[in-house]
Amino acid sequence: MNNPVFTKKMKNSHTILFPEMLEYHSELIASAFISCGYKMKVMHQKSDINEALRYINHDYCYPAVLIVGQILSTLANKQNKDQPFAILEPQSGGSCRAGNYYHVIKTVLHHAGYTNIPVISLNAHGQEKHPGFQISLKLIQVAFAAIYYGDLLMNLYQQTIYRETSNGIAKEKQMKWTKYLCKELEMSRGYRKKDLISYTKKILQEFSQINDKSTTDKKNALIGEIYIKFSNLGNHNLEAYLSSNQHPYQMSGFFNYCLYILDSELENAKLQGLSQVYQTILRKLIRFSNHLQSNLYTCYDEFFEFTPDTCFPELKKKTNGILNHSCNSRDGWLILAEAVDFLEKGFTNVLILHPFGCMVSHVCERGIIKQLHIAYPHASIHTIEYDRDSTKTLLESRIMLALA
Repeated sequence: MNNPVFTKKMKNSHTILFPEMLEYHSELIASAFISCGYKMKVMHQKSDINEALRYINHDYCYPAVLIVGQILSTLANKQNKDQPFAILEPQSGGSCRAGNYYHVIKTVLHHAGYTNIPVISLNAHGQEKHPGFQISLKLIQVAFAAIYYGDLLMNLYQQTIYRETSNGIAKEKQMKWTKYLCKELEMSRGYRKKDLISYTKKILQEFSQINDKSTTDKKNALIGEIYIKFSNLGNHNLEAYLSSNQHPYQMSGFFNYCLYILDSELENAKLQGLSQVYQTILRKLIRFSNHLQSNLYTCYDEFFEFTPDTCFPELKKKTNGILNHSCNSRDGWLILAEAVDFLEKGFTNVLILHPFGCMVSHVCERGIIKQLHIAYPHASIHTIEYDRDSTKTLLESRIMLALA
């Protein structure tokens, strides 16, 4: 479909709409783009699933239906009628159907009458190029800082929500710092190494002041397909449900997922004999990110009550002897590594979240359960599948059964 190209002039006139895929990170990532001169807005509209299914096949995966439905809901909002918009769709590539979301969105917009809206693909391959949308070195640096801050605030919030004596104080601090850091990033501040270390210590200090109360030792890990895990739309507000039922939970961060994508891209580039220049760029990005991550995590040393995510090089070793690193389609070996990491940290329950009918999830996520049960016979490991036809009662009963 011949949707318009995003031109350099459009950078000043068009607002780029970004799907609400990452509950803790989306606003910070949008601020990273704003710092580089883009007008970026995260979509918070509810997804109109019925409208989406007017244009796409009913067998399409659940995240695709939700994203298309949210785009159509946002564009149909009366407040947005006269504004010039573009759509940004992140794509990680691989064998997942998400690699075709870009073309699906273009087709849907065309048939829905939005033929003047450019669709931009955010990917690591340089595909679907647009003159007005360029990934600069500064954008990469600020975006990495945004992702790190999102992980930090998510990590601390999830570790303190069940220990707070005043209900809501952890959420208040998480939202306060998110808002503050968004402003800092938009003004091109707070993304350099010294700033990251300084803010990390301040945030850790503030969260450490939350009064403790005794909690259960039973801890629940949430891992799985990236959209279903991080998006409240995708997991039907799972975090709120677990909190209301006093089930402590924790998720692994998005920073390691980004490193996993870079690492997988490098492995594929080697196998395919791609340009040495491209491989060198990937190695430098991975080296920079690993160094930054390890330096920032040392800030936790002064705050023993908090545990950071495991650094990527150590996380990658968790699969040794169980699964080959060439299993890197979509979430691939990362799901296994995160499961092993949480189990080694003392988590008793692991919930693997993924969309129903996702073949990559069935292979890479369901496929690891047998080996995990052999290695950790006393652990409770369950998959929870989400679909547009999943009823609230069915999902909640499966979750409670898994955590019982």
